[in-house]
Amino acid sequence: MRHLAEYKEELAGMGLQYNADTKKQDPWRGIYNYHHAEYRDSNGHLVAPEEAKTKQAKLLIWRESDASMPAGKQSASTKDPKDPNYRFYRPPHPRRDALSTAHNQERCYDEPCHSRTH
Repeated sequence: MRHLAEYKEELAGMGLQYNADTKKQDPWRGIYNYHHAEYRDSNGHLVAPEEAKTKQAKLLIWRESDASMPAGKQSASTKDPKDPNYRFYRPPHPRRDALSTAHNQERCYDEPCHSRTH
């Protein structure tokens, strides 16, 4: 990496060595991982670098996300729906829960009534 060599030279010019402390002060720190660069058009399609200017493509710079793995042991609060740490949210089913909500709102008394919460 060219920048790293330049940074080390700059430090040497100031009489400093490249070490754990000066490494933390590197102005480029944190962006080295963004090494994927590609051109994309307004619809998000990949564009060859030679065609980027004529297609008015924008340069996209990105990196992979860190792989994540949940902790081996979870707190009991993650399974308590009343706790803010609850992790098992069940999104409403688009048809079943919508029908159930509409059914409850109409306060239907027809038989068979599948929802006796009203």
